[in-house]
Amino acid sequence: VEQLFKEDVIEAATNARNAVGPDVFDALPQKDRQLFTDFSFNLGPEWSKKFPSMTDAVLRGDRETALAESKRFKTDPAGNTSPLKDRNDQTSRFFFGVEPTEDEEPLP
Repeated sequence: VEQLFKEDVIEAATNARNAVGPDVFDALPQKDRQLFTDFSFNLGPEWSKKFPSMTDAVLRGDRETALAESKRFKTDPAGNTSPLKDRNDQTSRFFFGVEPTEDEEPLP
């Protein structure tokens, strides 16, 4: 199981690297490479198309916008959206070094 996980992480990192370009990816700070790998691991190789504003903000070094644009949501069968609070909190802490706020609102 551990070997399969390692292989999946390597594949996610490769997909993240390919999404932004090898030279760009390799020049990023480690936390940014990890953020992109995390998104690739959890959302698949098309992750950057799902989060273009976050991707662009990270590449510009705009941490505030990247944090705001990194929020993930779930949609219930009725079409209502709500934040993935635990996931978003972990992203805030680990990748951005920011304590999350309690005022996350569902999308309209």
